[in-house]
Amino acid sequence: MNKIIILGIFLIFSLKMNSQNSLSSEIILKTQDTLIGEILTAKNPFDKEFIHVTSFNNKLVFHDKLGQKRKIKAQEILELNFTDLKGEKRRFVGIPEMKHYIVEVIYINKIKWYKHYYTNYGTETFTYMIFDQDNNRFNIGLFNSARKKLKEITQQNPDINTFIEENKMNEENILNVIKMYEATL
Repeated sequence: MNKIIILGIFLIFSLKMNSQNSLSSEIILKTQDTLIGEILTAKNPFDKEFIHVTSFNNKLVFHDKLGQKRKIKAQEILELNFTDLKGEKRRFVGIPEMKHYIVEVIYINKIKWYKHYYTNYGTETFTYMIFDQDNNRFNIGLFNSARKKLKEITQQNPDINTFIEENKMNEENILNVIKMYEATL
């Protein structure tokens, strides 16, 4: 009897783990074709608004308005736009430096800032990629501190370096640093 109960709980949990969300989306392919429909993302059983980006940043399942299913590889995608389950607009693009993945756009101007999602020991995590005005790439992540990399980018600007030293380098302050630096270019 206990085996049946445990098997039942395992089955219900497995079904919940393998369920998916569908998000209305627009995909612009490198062929310049625009697709409008829905993409499927893995569902998180503990947080209904969480989207597993790693479930679609390499290859995604797309359903058009007629219900036709299509698998699309990241190499084919120029841009992916959707509104997530929290109501936030999100934009992902294909960049030459990441041939097999699409990355999330955080900021694009003279300096480009992207977020690359990947799985590390079964957990979804990310690395920031910042490209300076000369297209030099700076990775910020688990082993590369934001403070150190931002100082490398802005090394000729003591005022910006002081701001970096005196503030926590969260997303808001990283963006402030990037904008301060762009103002000097």
